[in-house]
Amino acid sequence: MIERYLSILEVSQKQAYIFSSNLLKDNVSCSTEIWWLTDPEKIAQLINDEKVFDPAENTVYAGGGHTVLVFPSFEAAQTFNRQYSLMVRAMNPKIELFLFTLPYCESVNPKSMLEHVYACAERSQASDEAFAKEQCGTVGPTGRTFAPGQYLNALAEGLERKKALRLASFRQGSFGIEKIDPSTRDLKMEDVFFSDGNDNRVGEDGCETQPDWINRYKKLREDNSAVPGSNPVPNPFKEVRKFEELGGTKGDSNFLAVVHIDGNGMGARVKKFYDKYNKVYCSDPQYGWEEFRRDVRKFSDGIDCGFKTALDRTFACVGEALSDNKLDGLSLKDNHFPMRGLIASGDDICFVTDGRIGIESAAIFIEKLSKFTDYNASAGVAIVHQKYPFFRAYELAESLCSSAKQFAAGIRARQIEAVLKEHGPEAVLPEELQDNGAGISAIDWHLEMGEIGVSLEEIREGYRTRKVNGEKRKHLEMRPYIVKAPSDVLDFEPHRNYAAFRKQMEKYLGASTSEEDVRARLKQLRSILRQGETETLHFINFHKLRGLLLDSYYGIVKPVGFRQDPENVPVYVRTADMEERSVLFDAAETIDTFMLIN
Repeated sequence: MIERYLSILEVSQKQAYIFSSNLLKDNVSCSTEIWWLTDPEKIAQLINDEKVFDPAENTVYAGGGHTVLVFPSFEAAQTFNRQYSLMVRAMNPKIELFLFTLPYCESVNPKSMLEHVYACAERSQASDEAFAKEQCGTVGPTGRTFAPGQYLNALAEGLERKKALRLASFRQGSFGIEKIDPSTRDLKMEDVFFSDGNDNRVGEDGCETQPDWINRYKKLREDNSAVPGSNPVPNPFKEVRKFEELGGTKGDSNFLAVVHIDGNGMGARVKKFYDKYNKVYCSDPQYGWEEFRRDVRKFSDGIDCGFKTALDRTFACVGEALSDNKLDGLSLKDNHFPMRGLIASGDDICFVTDGRIGIESAAIFIEKLSKFTDYNASAGVAIVHQKYPFFRAYELAESLCSSAKQFAAGIRARQIEAVLKEHGPEAVLPEELQDNGAGISAIDWHLEMGEIGVSLEEIREGYRTRKVNGEKRKHLEMRPYIVKAPSDVLDFEPHRNYAAFRKQMEKYLGASTSEEDVRARLKQLRSILRQGETETLHFINFHKLRGLLLDSYYGIVKPVGFRQDPENVPVYVRTADMEERSVLFDAAETIDTFMLIN
């Protein structure tokens, strides 16, 4: 009755663990550890017992931040769960490892099976079999009623419920007599002891009761040579191991950029995949469990490969720019490469760069992803000082990525509103308008100026003009920007196009007047713009900066009705969300932290 048992394995609070240190080598080490803790081949190396775990037999797929496994019986699943969680817990208590197991029966509703698991005080295969027999529903024409995709959804739901029930994990970390790692303030691994259950302390070098897996764990932990996403840098450059090696000029531009990238509409894509193969599974007797496992693994591997390929090509693009001497201003020493990957797990990507190429490298990643795959993604870039708390920088990058996605969804919502307004509520909406912005790849960024502990919403509220004569306050920032989107989107929101911003920066950075003068005037504009359009136009006219303003439009935005009257160029324009935004502030703010790559 119970065909098999599915287990899902996930490391929770990954970002908090990876970015708890401000040392790049620690971030890389933690990222590596999480990777191999969820990689079936590495798990097999640690277990070292094919009877307990065989990656070929027991893996369904690994991706999206978790690993799904299959076992022939309840006892086999429990044996693996106990043994593996003991190893992880004993060797690294800071890792939050969650495992959840669900019986698989094609004639029982997976949601009912999930409720059974949580309601059953003492689980066993016999109790699961009895429940399945009681709940067995009408069998379909192929002998199957429920499909694997439905069970995988229930498995993921069960894991989330288990995580929501997590108990407080407070424990005494030290008795004050152990050796402490000065960089992490944690106990050194070689000084951690635990009992084997028979009052024998294991873990000491030479102790006869020391399990072999302790050394296997240490060996895997020490091998940080291949972090997924820390791609081998292009020749002849060297991989950085400190944030200071990314570039930067002390006293001038000492920033780093934390880039977070997340795939668009991946949940809908997974649902579409499950819906398709669930129908095949329940209607085609030739399509069985092994065929589904093959296809879901191919689907998961395809996502992983697509995003890592885009990251490879981004690294290569930066390498070419360096070789062509286009990034000499980075002041790199010892041939260090100004990028380092930290996370590359499915559609979840994180890397760090010198602050001046963070925006461009994120945009290039999106462009490469759209060009070489059928995926889309959005990016958030937090440009912070090198001493800024790294975890806060990552959280800011995540918020910025979410902001970019919300911006894309808002464009589609306003397009739908426009269609319904023109054609009535019964109008048939084109399919592309109903993707909730998944087809729009956008980017948002923020240059940190000491706002620790302030949310992105609060920061953006400060990016407004002062209130004058009761007028509505205008936005200083134009971002987020569209990096890749269908032409109808670019026509609908022409001003917020990253290609326009890039062209604007190209003109400013290569202005015919002295670069220092352009930079100085743009920096002054940061504060002038807050006073409103009237004061800004006075400043522009007095310093004869009309060309700077014109450069924000010519050849970029179509149509521009003021070409016949260049003296009447607006400083603020109305965007599709009916807000007025400055065409100059983003460039003025980033003039010292932006370099063109290609």
